[in-house]
Amino acid sequence: FGEKGTRVGAFGRAVKKGVSDLEAAFESRDITLDFARRGSQTRAVNMLVAFWNAQVQGLNKLVRAFRERPMQTTFKAASGITLPSVLLYLNNRNDPRYQELPQWQKDLFWIIPVGDDGPIIRIPKPFEVGSIFGTIPEAIGDAMFTNSEEPDGTLQAAKLVGYTFGQTLNLTPQPQFVWPLLELAINNPASPALWGR
Repeated sequence: FGEKGTRVGAFGRAVKKGVSDLEAAFESRDITLDFARRGSQTRAVNMLVAFWNAQVQGLNKLVRAFRERPMQTTFKAASGITLPSVLLYLNNRNDPRYQELPQWQKDLFWIIPVGDDGPIIRIPKPFEVGSIFGTIPEAIGDAMFTNSEEPDGTLQAAKLVGYTFGQTLNLTPQPQFVWPLLELAINNPASPALWGR
């Protein structure tokens, strides 16, 4: 419903600007990710690789946004993703509960501990933009504050930044049926080696 509400609002604004209904419909489709937008070969790959088209369209939308409106896109990403990520990191960095969380959770979620012994709220970061503008600044902060006393702390942060950036831009199709076979072969379904950590 949230997706449709955004699209209906974009359609209404476009009609008020005086464009035709057809142009307004296309404009409203592109306001968020257009999941119906795909190439002829993407359809076949998308049947084997979960969320393949969504990942391709997400990266495509990100590149187009920076190309068409670089200042506006940078401001929105910095204020809506980097600022909350850095503030939450600064708030959480000395919390032992935060430190005990696996790195993949810190990378994919905004972590909000409630009280000293309350629940931990996890809010998912946006996929591509969240990794680039949220997780990477957190890794840099981790290198500046936490890892600065360790001899290889900066190197670890640089590896995390490289890994995060590589995973965000990774468009290598990996058929989903391979993962259970690989997990069985190594006899450890929760192995960090499968996820790069």
